[in-house]
Amino acid sequence: MCEAPLAVGADGGCLLCGCRHSFDLATYGYVNLLLSTQRKSRLPGYTADVLRARRAVLDQGFFAPMIRKVAARVIQRLQARPSGDPALILDAGCGEGYVTSAVAARLREKLGRAVDAVGLDISNPDHA
Repeated sequence: MCEAPLAVGADGGCLLCGCRHSFDLATYGYVNLLLSTQRKSRLPGYTADVLRARRAVLDQGFFAPMIRKVAARVIQRLQARPSGDPALILDAGCGEGYVTSAVAARLREKLGRAVDAVGLDISNPDHA
């Protein structure tokens, strides 16, 4: 990639750089930042079976202890900031965003203030 800054396109449906590389904003709220020439596979990402299995594990609550610990750690870091400042979380490699959104929700609940969360991943939900 050219590494030029990205901006939201005029139609709001994509991100564009100065070199006119375009990255569509998906309905699920993610942006795939890999150009088609950078993909080693014709269909990169997880298969539908893997995504279903992952969802089954997530739905069982196995990640709840980790979510509580991550949120507690972030709260410790945020305590040094003024309480009126919104918190911003960046999760690189977030998969479908399950943990990202759960941590953000826990932070909103515990902090009682705005928390924005952004997740980045190269997973391909088209297999689901």
